[in-house]
Amino acid sequence: MVKRTNKPICHFRLERKLHKKLNSVIIRSGHKSKSDFISALVLSAVSGPDAAEKETGITIPENAKDWIAENTPVLSEEEIRKRLLGMIDTMLMPVVALRGAAIAAESGWKELRREFHEQNGIWLTESEIRDTIEQYELLSKAKLEEHRNSTLNGE
Repeated sequence: MVKRTNKPICHFRLERKLHKKLNSVIIRSGHKSKSDFISALVLSAVSGPDAAEKETGITIPENAKDWIAENTPVLSEEEIRKRLLGMIDTMLMPVVALRGAAIAAESGWKELRREFHEQNGIWLTESEIRDTIEQYELLSKAKLEEHRNSTLNGE
C-alpha cells in the first residue's frame, strides 16, 4: 500500500526540449529529483532564496535567484492588505456605504485590480479583492453608517 502525503500534486506542461534541458540541469547539479528542485524554486519565490536553501538544502542557481528577485512581489501580505484597504476606502467607500460590499465588489473589482497593479506592480486575484471589500465593510461599519446617514439626509 502506498503511503499518502499531505503534499498536493501539481502538474504543469513543458516543451519537450525544455524538459530535457531541465532534467540535465537537475542531474548535473546533483539534485535528488525534479520535484525537490522545483519545490525549492517555489519556496524561494515564496520565502526568499536564502530561506529555501536553508530549509531544503538545495542550492538555487544564481540566474534563478535573479529572476525571482526581479519578478516576485516585495510587499508582505500585511502591506498588500493595508494598501488594498486604503484603495477601497478611497475608490469604493461610497458604494460600499450605500449599496453594500457585494455590489461594490461586482462593480469595482476590475478597476481596483488595475489600479493596484499600476501602483504596486502586483496583480491581485478577484477573490482577494472581493474578500477584502467584505472585510472593509465589517471593519468600517461606523464610517460607512455615517456616510450613509449624511448622504440620505442630504448633507
